[in-house]
Amino acid sequence: MNNNLYNKQLKGLARKLRREPTRAEKKIWYEVLNRRQLLGYRFLRQRSIGPYIVDFFSPDLNLIIEVDGVSHTFSDVQVNDIKREEWLISMGFKIVRYIDDIVLHDIQRVRYELEIWVNNNHPQPPQGGQKQASL
Repeated sequence: MNNNLYNKQLKGLARKLRREPTRAEKKIWYEVLNRRQLLGYRFLRQRSIGPYIVDFFSPDLNLIIEVDGVSHTFSDVQVNDIKREEWLISMGFKIVRYIDDIVLHDIQRVRYELEIWVNNNHPQPPQGGQKQASL
């Protein structure tokens, strides 16, 4: 995959979303994903992939992390999310989803579950870094 299907046309919107994160996105970014905190792996915020912008993306893990808020409970949004997820999976990406409430009130659980996911799905440490559990 060349540059992980980066879509330059969505750059402005992605930049705007990075400047205006939700509370849950801020929390998971600063407490789990930023500065290679998750076992040494690098994550990007609001990354364009094909026709979509994903909340968080690790190029080393080919992993997308989505943090869903209240808006994701309406059926039309769910249908769009299903199509979006099917496309991303068909392109070879893996997706992990969390709801805002879990991120905001149990961030240690989120960290623990993500560390388990990484250990089960990508046992090699990232290039230039060492994989260490923070448990």
